[in-house]
Amino acid sequence: MSRVYKNQFTLDGRLRPGLGVTKKKVAAVSKLIDEAFMGSREAKGTLEEAISTSDAMFNYTHLVGMNFIPQFDEAPRLWTKIATVRPVSDFREVIDYELDPQWDSNTLGDGDPVFTAPRVPEGTPYPEATFSGQAVSGAKLNKYGFGTGFTFEAFLNDSLGVIAQMPQKMLEVALDTEEAFIFNALKTSATSAQALAAGTNPDGASVVANAPFTRDAAIQAMIQVKQRKHNGRYIQFNGGFILVVAPGMSVNANWQLYGQSMLRVEKTDGRVYSAADAQLVAGITDIIESPFLTGNEWYLVPTPGAIRGHDGLTLLRLTGRESPELRIEDVAGSYVGGSKVDPFEGSFDTDTARFRVRMFGEGHNFFPDGIIWSDGTGA
Repeated sequence: MSRVYKNQFTLDGRLRPGLGVTKKKVAAVSKLIDEAFMGSREAKGTLEEAISTSDAMFNYTHLVGMNFIPQFDEAPRLWTKIATVRPVSDFREVIDYELDPQWDSNTLGDGDPVFTAPRVPEGTPYPEATFSGQAVSGAKLNKYGFGTGFTFEAFLNDSLGVIAQMPQKMLEVALDTEEAFIFNALKTSATSAQALAAGTNPDGASVVANAPFTRDAAIQAMIQVKQRKHNGRYIQFNGGFILVVAPGMSVNANWQLYGQSMLRVEKTDGRVYSAADAQLVAGITDIIESPFLTGNEWYLVPTPGAIRGHDGLTLLRLTGRESPELRIEDVAGSYVGGSKVDPFEGSFDTDTARFRVRMFGEGHNFFPDGIIWSDGTGA
């Protein structure tokens, strides 16, 4: 569903109108662009003249932002299936807070198997728990971005092409950057401690360590991850898992999970899968392919918010600057007489103009023990 803004001109404060930018002028530039794309030579000529001789350029860049930010917000993303968002206010490492599962009495509520509140006898003080926070290494914002330029001559030769294509290309890069934040965080947090170990399933099927993805491997993976403990208590999963595989591997994954069950394929060891067997792996709610994975490696990742009391994969965003920011370089100087030269006239030294995109973000896995993975080698 598209977001509805109370103030479309500023996108509820996310856009700051520059000098000479007004609703009326932005609307006029938008009308000229629409008419030019419809084939009006008069509108195209008027637009080129306005951009190179007035403040239409500044109104155009504001118009780009009015379109760019909503398009960025509404663009489809893979990472939202496995990660949440946490706004942060600065570039310092994020502080994570947690209760120590030992009460001062050290007799009740020690977190095994669950973290319970101790009984308080009549007339006695309440036991105290330790509440502490520490900086999470690697969980901090970074700045990303790039610039691109073109000459005054190139702009005049293909002004509408530049106007139409450049912001969209920058949008695609920004979207890919967010995907990289999360999937790189997933891979770097997946150590040997979270890897699939050898095991035996309830039906007697044996699974080797780092097994390629099969139905049996999926069952064993969910058994192992749900038997893990954190601070002495079992991790509580209140949702399903997303299976992440390399491009092209979802076909095999779907076949392994459900195709064999539907066709009642008999295994060489005499076991037969029926439709009811699919319920054993029903905890996998979706399968996604990521270009950040290769070969036979695969991951089971809890759905966002599925681990009670813990964040998992998280996209960090700077509060108040959640979307990428587009700028145009303004070093064109001034005309003799004092009037300002618009940026698309080109810079003072080289007659070039530049766009720049800036964004703040980073991905982090705050709870690596919530995932289980395999490199698929069987070794």
